[in-house]
Amino acid sequence: MSKLQIILGAGGSGKTEYLIRKALQEAGKDYHRQIYYLVPEQDTLAMQKRIVSHSENQGKGILNVDVLSFQRLYYRAFENTNQKSPLSLDEMGKMMILRLILGKKKKQLSYYQREAESLSFVEECKSQISECMQYKVSPEELRKCAEKSKRSITRAKFLDLAYIYEEFLLYLSKTGRITEEGLADQGISALWKDNTLKDSILIFDGFTGFTPIQLLCIEVLMERAGELYFSLEFSGKNISALGNGKKRESLFYLTEEAIKELYQRGEKLGVEILSPLSLNEIDSRTGEARPEGALLPRFEKIPALQTLVEGFLQGENQEPETKEEQSPKTESMDKSKPYTGGVYPSVPHGISIIEATNISKEVEEACSHIRYLVEERGYRYQEIGVVLPDVELYRDAFFQQGRKFAIPLFLEEDIKLFDSPFSKVLRSALEVMEKGLLYDSFFRYLRAFPYRDMEEEDRIDALENEARAKGLKGKSAFRSLFQEESLLEADALFSLLEENEGSHSLKERIESLESFTERLMALFQLEEEAIFLKNEGMDSLSQSLERSVSQIQLLLSKMKEGLGGIPVNKKEFSAFFDMALSLEKLRQIPATNDQVLVGDLTRSRFHNPKAFLFLGLNAGLIPLPPKKKSLFTEEEKSFLRQEHCTLSPLAWEESYIQEFYLYHAFLSPKEELYLSYPLRIPKGRGGISPILQEVLRLFPKLKIRKLDREIQEMQSFSQAKASLSKELPKLCKKEALFRSEEEVLPYFQLESFQLLHSLWQKEEYKKDLEKLLDAVFWENRHLPLSKELSKELYGEKIRGSVSRLEGLNRCAFFHFLRYGLHLQERKEAEIQAFDLGNLYHKLVESFFKKVKEEKLKGEVLSEHFQEYLNHAIAESEQDPEFAPFLEGGRNQYFLHKFKENAKTILWALERQLSGGDFQVEALERDFNYDSDSLSFRGRVDRVDSYLDEEKNYYLKVLDYKSGNTDFSLDLLKAGLQIQLPLYLSILLEEEKKRHPDYKLHPAGLFYFTMDNPNLSFKGQTEEELFQEKLKASRPKGLINGDKNIIFRMDRELKGDSLLLPVKEKNGSIEEKGSVAKEEKILAMLSYVRERVEEDCKRILEGEKAISPIREAMDKTACTYCPYHSICGFDPNLPGFSYRSLEKGEEEAIWDEWIEKYRKKES
Repeated sequence: MSKLQIILGAGGSGKTEYLIRKALQEAGKDYHRQIYYLVPEQDTLAMQKRIVSHSENQGKGILNVDVLSFQRLYYRAFENTNQKSPLSLDEMGKMMILRLILGKKKKQLSYYQREAESLSFVEECKSQISECMQYKVSPEELRKCAEKSKRSITRAKFLDLAYIYEEFLLYLSKTGRITEEGLADQGISALWKDNTLKDSILIFDGFTGFTPIQLLCIEVLMERAGELYFSLEFSGKNISALGNGKKRESLFYLTEEAIKELYQRGEKLGVEILSPLSLNEIDSRTGEARPEGALLPRFEKIPALQTLVEGFLQGENQEPETKEEQSPKTESMDKSKPYTGGVYPSVPHGISIIEATNISKEVEEACSHIRYLVEERGYRYQEIGVVLPDVELYRDAFFQQGRKFAIPLFLEEDIKLFDSPFSKVLRSALEVMEKGLLYDSFFRYLRAFPYRDMEEEDRIDALENEARAKGLKGKSAFRSLFQEESLLEADALFSLLEENEGSHSLKERIESLESFTERLMALFQLEEEAIFLKNEGMDSLSQSLERSVSQIQLLLSKMKEGLGGIPVNKKEFSAFFDMALSLEKLRQIPATNDQVLVGDLTRSRFHNPKAFLFLGLNAGLIPLPPKKKSLFTEEEKSFLRQEHCTLSPLAWEESYIQEFYLYHAFLSPKEELYLSYPLRIPKGRGGISPILQEVLRLFPKLKIRKLDREIQEMQSFSQAKASLSKELPKLCKKEALFRSEEEVLPYFQLESFQLLHSLWQKEEYKKDLEKLLDAVFWENRHLPLSKELSKELYGEKIRGSVSRLEGLNRCAFFHFLRYGLHLQERKEAEIQAFDLGNLYHKLVESFFKKVKEEKLKGEVLSEHFQEYLNHAIAESEQDPEFAPFLEGGRNQYFLHKFKENAKTILWALERQLSGGDFQVEALERDFNYDSDSLSFRGRVDRVDSYLDEEKNYYLKVLDYKSGNTDFSLDLLKAGLQIQLPLYLSILLEEEKKRHPDYKLHPAGLFYFTMDNPNLSFKGQTEEELFQEKLKASRPKGLINGDKNIIFRMDRELKGDSLLLPVKEKNGSIEEKGSVAKEEKILAMLSYVRERVEEDCKRILEGEKAISPIREAMDKTACTYCPYHSICGFDPNLPGFSYRSLEKGEEEAIWDEWIEKYRKKES
């Protein structure tokens, strides 16, 4: 008959020490008797080292002691019974089989039919089926539970899962495959035949509980082995009640459950159950009784932790009064009754609690403390452990601070193959295969290759600019980019696309991807990336990278062998590959022994480090959130448990389990426990965790160190520099310069200035500090370029267009970047507002070109309107710029809108011309303007003229605008609307030379908005709507107030003009708004000439101030500026502000200009 004994003890009581001694003593008695020492998988290597190096192990060997996990025990049984070890399906294999089943059988489902093929559902389904197999719940049992359920939704869910589960098992049976759960079943069968188990000793150490499959294995071992010992954690002294199942203590719920299960199975099999041994009362090394109040072995150097052992969450949490499966109303850690025992009477040596403002500061302080432990207290890095509630949340901060403090870190997390650089290249290639050759996907693929040199990067940038400018689509279009010089990465992609054109099965697509992978291997610079990661302090990641390539190749091979024959399209193949990559993980191997282990609360194994740092004890992170989603709700899982189909723990049980892991973690260190929490976390609430409040309850004299209220000890220059960067700007504000000596003197007593003074004495820090001080006292100074540099950038004569000067007057820095440094926005082949504007310009030009050729006007012009309109649209469609309108649904909409608007635009322009006596003089009239300092070219959209009998020659200019533009004297005076006035001035000058006998007069300058005005219908007649539409289409601008000229532009003028922005009253014209006397217009044109010369002078003198103008409340020079990321303008920063548009009385502006004009003329 076999024997069973439970070894109980609190954390630090020496349970492992006792069992190792037991194993070595028994092994020495009889070398033919086998001792199996079972531990969790991740502890096997560490336990082997510990046993070999133990002081009781005289021979330093383990001849008849085997350290195994449950899985290794199965493989050992296969070996001992001469059975071939079966290959089990991994998680990826399960998902692919389920994906195949769901694709074929989804119509058989009722509740899950819609989401059957989504990857998230497949993954949840895989997890739920694995859980059922692990807990020995069959499809038939699920069906029985469905029949008993009164809720239709629950019934449908159970039936759907039972059907999928059954189909999954049927597929495994047909193909001869097994899962890891199936491997355990075969391993248990092999254990029955393994003769080495006879009279053997089995020791189970490091387990917190056992799954149903592990318990089945233990049942076999109870019948086959001689003695079984189980170590379990328990800090109480009353051990006689353990295992009777009458009540649970929240903290040791797992221990309670494990003992109950072991005792029930032992009693059923007739095993001799020995009394539990409590190491809380017996010394694990000597076997003698422990004196009352004596410290446990681990806590000899940190006695305060004994208080945690005896008091941490020791209030009794009552079992739920309702059925077993009902969860408590509040979380267990919030409802535990106060511990009635003592609290620690003094300040606890070796325990500290730190409060930081955020995660970054928290990690910085932790790394600073690690540095202190190593440099000042002589710790090795491997003697320090760090535990985190959320490794992903803290990862970046730890890598950053680890580099800063030169700390070798081993972050214990699985790296998803999905995130490896090589995977990114393959996934980006598959995206091109799935979506087609578009420049976004194509250049994402090219940029997925890491560590190109600058020349290669510049070439790809140039290729992308060219592709976007041309709007390339399709393979032939992209091949044209590489006619002069090929690119191997592009060639490999083109080959992959060609090979997949005729592929249908998963195997064929995988083979083409394997060929693609082989071609990439020569291109992928693994060595450079590995070196980069090592230089960044990520040695473990560097090793993982090199393994990731072979792992991906193995993954493709497994996919091909498993489901190679199934047909898949490109989209499905891409989804399969993403799914496989997301499931495959790379376990990191420590690059060296001497590293700080950074891990999580439940999976990582910390072998009693000297110092233990627990970060993230924030109320939003601890208690931990649920680990994963489940197909079943808590209520449904409770119902299953009622029907004796127990699955994973319920939420209230998880809270007990979590408390236990926290308790276990707090008792890990031998010399120091460091606890910290951030006040703020991303997307979560802040504040101290309730579990930390429990620690403070036990240690009332322990004070929280609040980092924002103290000057931290600096462990590195980079830390000191960061502190100075934060503190000095607060103390060195402008107003400090005007304070008295008595007011300023206290500043120099502050820690920040003392630190600055101390560092300034060291020569190696001076250059960095000078840069820091320059940054602290930097402000936006309007320093111009030197005249020599201006001459180099702009030349001796300013060239360009008038819009260049308008850009200068909006913001001089914009002008410097655009025309000095020639920075341009990337061109893209997509229809934008200016594209439509260009087409409208050409349409109008084509229409009026025909009018000018035929010399039509008045009613005759109106009669030919439709003919000329059709001609203009037909001619526009032949223009190369029209081609993009013919591609894509969005552009087709623009085409429709373009034709609709064109009719209204040309109708309005035709009415405005035919309603007067002016004729089209010129279309797209080019101008050149030369002076000593500048040479400008320009083009006005249309010039109309009228010549009367007395040779008075009237000229007006018309500028077509895509957006709504109004004439403003304030904008003109500020230099923001000088283009059209300058063109009119040059036109008058040129026409005077051509017609010296004519008397030249400015008739006006107009802005015409090329748009279809939106009018509200309020029961108007057709004639009234016609008049409203014509009135809404009137041009805006400035018109000569001579009524003879105005009536030549609108022959039928009466009241409000339908053609011009003027109003007639009793035969006279009101001179206001858009109407001005001729002298005013000439004075304005003279001002514009002077303004242009002044602006050129400013450019040549090197003006480049970051000083944008505010034109209106909702419009500034920055509104559409593409250079904001370069200038960094922020009106909230010192030295930055908008210039206000000067607004004056119109008459005052006119008077000023007329006075200057008259002086000049005289």
